Amino acid sequence: MRFLLILALFGLGACAAGKTAGDGISDSRIKFQVQRALQAQQGANYRNLDVDVYNRAVTVSGLVNTREDKRALESLLRKIPGVEQVVVNVLFEP
Repeated sequence: MRFLLILALFGLGACAAGKTAGDGISDSRIKFQVQRALQAQQGANYRNLDVDVYNRAVTVSGLVNTREDKRALESLLRKIPGVEQVVVNVLFEP
């Protein structure tokens, strides 16, 4: 019973501290999800991009073919759970 009371108090503390459902997602988990999402894209050459994640800010660097590929990349990254900021540093290589 005492254990349940302690768990309840910690749970209330987390709510009071402004925790959200996404707070448990680590940078390494976000990086894994980003890399998996990039590999799954059909028709876009996102396989040779460098991905870095720090404090839920995703930075992607490398080469893409078109401006549309860049816009699609930014949109894709923003949809990944836990991502709070997206920085895309790419050059265009037709």
